[in-house]
Amino acid sequence: MTDLRRARADLATFARAIEQPLTDWQAESLALERRTTALVAPRQSGKSRSLSVLALWWAYARREQRVLVISAGEDASRRLLAQAAEVATRSPLLVGSVVDENSGLLALSNGSEIRSVPASERAVRGWTVDLLLVDEAAQVDDDLLLGAALPTTAARPDARIVLAGSPGAPEGAFYDFARRGDEDGAEYVATHRWALTDATWIEPEVVASAEQSLAPAAFRREYLGEFADVGADERVIAREWIAEAQQRALEERDEPIFAVDVARRLNLRWSDVHLASGRLRVRAGKTAAAERTVDLLPLLRDELAALAAAVRGEGDAFVFATSTGGRQQASNLRRRVLAPAVEAANEALVERDAEPLPEGLTPHSLRRTFASLLYALGESPPYVMAQMGHTSPNLALAIYARAMDRRDGEPEKLAALVGRPYRALTGNRASEPAATEPAESSVAA
Repeated sequence: MTDLRRARADLATFARAIEQPLTDWQAESLALERRTTALVAPRQSGKSRSLSVLALWWAYARREQRVLVISAGEDASRRLLAQAAEVATRSPLLVGSVVDENSGLLALSNGSEIRSVPASERAVRGWTVDLLLVDEAAQVDDDLLLGAALPTTAARPDARIVLAGSPGAPEGAFYDFARRGDEDGAEYVATHRWALTDATWIEPEVVASAEQSLAPAAFRREYLGEFADVGADERVIAREWIAEAQQRALEERDEPIFAVDVARRLNLRWSDVHLASGRLRVRAGKTAAAERTVDLLPLLRDELAALAAAVRGEGDAFVFATSTGGRQQASNLRRRVLAPAVEAANEALVERDAEPLPEGLTPHSLRRTFASLLYALGESPPYVMAQMGHTSPNLALAIYARAMDRRDGEPEKLAALVGRPYRALTGNRASEPAATEPAESSVAA
């Protein structure tokens, strides 16, 4: 017979009572003795199951508790809560306590709730919680984690935070918390590391085979639970490929190519890129106008074709993917893709005694370059608005006015970047000379 008092007081006892036993090292890691726990755990180590058990225990053992589970994606958030709900409805200890169950919420009769949401600003902001669980924390954008997720516990002095995830490169907020918990005398953060070598359900032969077949950094991350920087052969987009692309552009043109804002559309998949027609489809957006078809300049189409060949891009695979094929986070994309591209371009520019690119470039800041480039090609404000996915003309017209006022040759230079002649800004796309202006023109926003 279950000792209910002990089950409420001890996670390991509770886990056994609901027939979801934890190993000693799993239970010890989730004692939550400090406000924040960084749990560095490789895949298949039981992390998600342990988090679901922890969420159930916290909600069951205390009245009127709010537990918020944040996962890197919507599917992942649903899976974790579904796992907790399945355990609760099958357990004799908990089945009578469940009063509401749906895809995003599990409510208990003691007034406690477990809510699971994807890692988005809209889904996370506004909650006040007693226990915050962030699954796959390394894949959650740093700005979202620090600026929206962690503040949900600010009004609860006894709240607890668990940042759990498979390790990646030694950078970002999750890595910083894990490193802080390793420091002697750390008062508010505790770090625990799991390794598949400790998991009895993983055969030693599997680990040995993986060590022989995987790159060293990948093995350390995926099996040993260690943060490890990727090698040259594991980069999201190889530095060599970036350098070659920059060099091809510089050899053909007098000015550097500015990257376009495709990168900010992190949900872009290869099935949305139609190289033959020179167009891509942007699915996700805040407004109906943001979901659109965008034309590609021949130059960008060539580079996307080269990338597709290099990474074997096809089907529903992400265009801008992680080393394991997952969806990139904005902060990682800035550090691992845009920053190396800017660095490679600046190295080439220095060799040509040209001015380097401006500091602080982000994917979003390049939208002005995109609009200026379209105006240099003679496109009208309505067309630019449609390509940018805007319902308000403010930004498009502001850049249009600036382009009309230019007297320093900038429009001509922008047009030269893509090998197209400069036309005076007429504001009338229909007036393009058909013989000299191909129909497929523009660049992805």
